[in-house]
Amino acid sequence: GGGSVPPPPLPGDGQFAAEVAEDGRMSCQFCGRFFNPDRIDKHQQICGHLKNARPKGVDGKPTQTGRKVFDAEAQRLGTGPCFVSPEKYEQKQQQRQIQAQSTRRPPTKAKWRREHEDFIAACRAGRGDETLRPPASPQRGGSRADDGKVSCPHCSRLFEPNAADRHIPICANVVNRAKPPPTAGGSSGQRRGVSP
Repeated sequence: GGGSVPPPPLPGDGQFAAEVAEDGRMSCQFCGRFFNPDRIDKHQQICGHLKNARPKGVDGKPTQTGRKVFDAEAQRLGTGPCFVSPEKYEQKQQQRQIQAQSTRRPPTKAKWRREHEDFIAACRAGRGDETLRPPASPQRGGSRADDGKVSCPHCSRLFEPNAADRHIPICANVVNRAKPPPTAGGSSGQRRGVSP
């Protein structure tokens, strides 16, 4: 036959040792699969350059590093690389969970329970029964101090504290703000566009 041209250097070393099977086939140093001797050089050139499509080896184990994981939070906040290894991504997730648990607010009473207690206090105050508990003055409308919600000064909507921190700066810059609903004592009796 013709002279054999040495293959170009391959990126990195393979993880499998070169073997020759009984039938003369040779193993790829990257994926461990067996090929005919006249095809092994071409296969190793291709297999060595593959980034994410290399098949599993003969033992079923992956023959390349895993794909990197996309970290959307890192891209959104610009705090680091967007594509990280699975191990680093898991570490980041664990750190985020620990941080979230440490900054978690103490649980507050449910809204229905507060309203129920206010109602009971109002009933007791109405009966004059002040021996069990001093009456609390129930507040109508608006946000309550114990509700835990923050009122936006621009649109008067109520938000949880975390959401309010995000909403209020945005709401301050809104140009086309919706008009507030009409009041009951306003111009409800007048018709628009009709002259007397």
